[in-house]
Amino acid sequence: VGENPGMPYDNFTFLTTDGRMEEIYVHSLRAVFRANLAMEKMVEIEMDEELKARLTAECKALRAHFNWLIVTTFGKGQLVNEVLLISDLKQPGVEDIMDFYDQIETDLLDAIEILPDSYEGMNVGRVTKGAARAMLGKSYVYRACWTDGDASESWQKAAEVFEDLMESGHYRLI
Repeated sequence: VGENPGMPYDNFTFLTTDGRMEEIYVHSLRAVFRANLAMEKMVEIEMDEELKARLTAECKALRAHFNWLIVTTFGKGQLVNEVLLISDLKQPGVEDIMDFYDQIETDLLDAIEILPDSYEGMNVGRVTKGAARAMLGKSYVYRACWTDGDASESWQKAAEVFEDLMESGHYRLI
């Protein structure tokens, strides 16, 4: 008799020794590393400055997404904002979970300023301003849930971001 592979996750009964949980962490850290590496190397590349800014904004949005995945799945994980050696990743995680949310929100706010509303042709599917706004709203919701004190500011920011997103005409609630 086999077990439904999703059951431990559906019931929140998975163990920390579950290899699938390790894969989530490793893949997320790898994605953060790649975003950091791309941003670091792009500084040295001679290219159109607008394209460089947009690619950097995409990297920040992707780093925010994977940092969000780490913090919401594991809590006080390793917050990495630069290219590090593997040995540096063995350090303890952040002291305050809000450090993750601060970085996520900073990255997304930076990205929103630069990312386009949409793409055409072969660029369809790239990170857009709307995707970054949606992630930002979601980050505010999760911050509100983890805040020890008054979470009303985070709830208000989430409501404003989602309202702006829906008013843009590109998105709607389903």
